[in-house]
Amino acid sequence: MREYTIKSTRKGRDYIWGTLYYSDKTSKFHIKFRCALDEMKKDKPPAMIHRFMTNGRTELDAELSLLWVSERIIPKDRQNIADILRENNLTTYREIDMLELSMGKCTLDDIYLTRICPGCGKEKKLSEFGYRTMENGEIRHQSWCKECRQSTSNTECDINSKTNKT
Repeated sequence: MREYTIKSTRKGRDYIWGTLYYSDKTSKFHIKFRCALDEMKKDKPPAMIHRFMTNGRTELDAELSLLWVSERIIPKDRQNIADILRENNLTTYREIDMLELSMGKCTLDDIYLTRICPGCGKEKKLSEFGYRTMENGEIRHQSWCKECRQSTSNTECDINSKTNKT
């Protein structure tokens, strides 16, 4: 499960609006807002958040979450989508890959995403995650940050070296 913090910056202050989750197993998104709209009104949520928070909603199901994501990414039917995919070492269009290319930034508002590492639980920039080459040749970001992956590799190396000595 990938986890992203939904944020915006205004007047030098970061606002956290919620969390976006993505399941690699089901290829579905899910959004949880940090609280109900009534509690957020003083912070004046951006229209792209406010619009989805009507009727006291604090979560979006997979369908509405995908709609929110779709408004922030390069559309599948864009004229030069094949070139965009090729330039980014992608062979197929997936919403999650398009979202990570822009980290949720679009021209409609000042919202952006940061990724949360499942290893250490810290919020990190996407550049702090390594890459891996998939069986189909696509290059994707690793799920754990470079620091956690390195410490996990060191631990596994230590365990393997002890196992091989006995």
